[in-house]
Amino acid sequence: MPFSNAGSGTVVYPNKDKYEGEWLNGKRHGIGALWLYDNDRYRICYTGEWQRDKFHVSASPEVCNLELNMVLLCSTKQ
Repeated sequence: MPFSNAGSGTVVYPNKDKYEGEWLNGKRHGIGALWLYDNDRYRICYTGEWQRDKFHVSASPEVCNLELNMVLLCSTKQ
């Protein structure tokens, strides 16, 4: 559990996936973004609302445009 109380912050998981956003009781909750790491780069962003550690259904995945393994811009997947 990266955060034991409410707040915001970033966690990088052992598989290099990364979440940045709000937390509540140690779970992703509120506005945040999850980047999925694959083949030396971040491939997909899930940005939007999280509820009790799950991505809210109203949000949609986005394709990340990357350079040097850093997220530069997330644009809506077409």
